[in-house]
Amino acid sequence: MGPLIALVIAIVIISAVVGAIAQFLNKLNEANVPAQRRPGAPRQADRDMDRFLAEIDRLRKKNADASQQQENEPAARPTAKPVARPVERQRERERPRERESERSRPRVVAELAEPPVRSVKRVKVEAEGFREQPP
Repeated sequence: MGPLIALVIAIVIISAVVGAIAQFLNKLNEANVPAQRRPGAPRQADRDMDRFLAEIDRLRKKNADASQQQENEPAARPTAKPVARPVERQRERERPRERESERSRPRVVAELAEPPVRSVKRVKVEAEGFREQPP
């Protein structure tokens, strides 16, 4: 039981040391990274948003101009819609009556035939038990 406890304690100590080294390296890396953004410069996302809003305004103005042009144009004269005329239905052709000879002729019905029964002879074998032997 002694070596098992020592192994668990060693693993805990090693993980604590590795964690401390990782934290130290992260803080060191953050201190060395220069500021990528100047305090007065707008962020990229702000510029993208401004461009998007400008595009929306441009499209609204374009649609407003198009609607004013439509108001200035004379309205098209309404035309009468064509009315569909009712069409007389044609009678479906009556099927020709079957001939009397075809109706009275008896139909042939096939019956299922049973497969032949295969006889199997069982032979007792000492080592294997029973086995089937073909006739």
